[in-house]
Amino acid sequence: MILRLNIRSLPGPFLIVAPHPDDDVLGNGGLIQRAHAIGKTVYVVYVTAGDANGESVTHYLHKPLVPKSFIQLGYVRHFEAIKAENFLGTPKSLTDPIRNRVHPSPFTKLMRASYTFAYQRYAPYTHGSILRLVKSILQRTKPGTIFVTLKQDTNPDHAASHIIIHQAVRQMNIHPVIYSYLIHYPHYPNPTGLLQPPAQLRIPNVVSLPLTVRQTNRTREAYTIMRSQSSLGYYYYRWIRRNELYWRTPSG
Repeated sequence: MILRLNIRSLPGPFLIVAPHPDDDVLGNGGLIQRAHAIGKTVYVVYVTAGDANGESVTHYLHKPLVPKSFIQLGYVRHFEAIKAENFLGTPKSLTDPIRNRVHPSPFTKLMRASYTFAYQRYAPYTHGSILRLVKSILQRTKPGTIFVTLKQDTNPDHAASHIIIHQAVRQMNIHPVIYSYLIHYPHYPNPTGLLQPPAQLRIPNVVSLPLTVRQTNRTREAYTIMRSQSSLGYYYYRWIRRNELYWRTPSG
């Protein structure tokens, strides 16, 4: 039996860590709404600009697959994410775009965070740099609870985000509550009904956050704002259900 997540009992502020600008909505759209409704402060940090989606470049921007097009996509996705979070109740002032990577981008050919909205513009795309930026954000926001993608997520950026968050809290010797959410995994999500954990990840520390129809619909509307992604088809809407799943992970 999967237990319910009681967000009232969790220490604030909440920090949502999104590897790409849409993971916050797909994995936590309902949680963000519920947190705002009970007066929790919610910060959202985007680890990358999501500028590696060739399908969005081709079918949404209608541009050739060249570095300039991928950089344009990074700007588009940034502003879409700000609008979607604002729709869910998160002010722009509480969103932080790190927009960094652990290695140079093979798509934009950038070696540094050149975006004008980057948390630290021109920070190099290295593991050490992104770890330093994450520590800076943790120091500034002082989250009581962090929500980040699961280490077993099969997307490399998602797994890396999990690892970097845990490295940062260990090195800072802080102990926030950490929950992980899942986006990419074989045969996930299940076709219909409430989200269920994959068999390999059905472990005692998984919890479910139930959502109302209104909360589910607003999450779907927020994702629709992200036209560079939502216009590509119904695929990602499959994550938006009447519940959200989280795995409790140690912070040490």
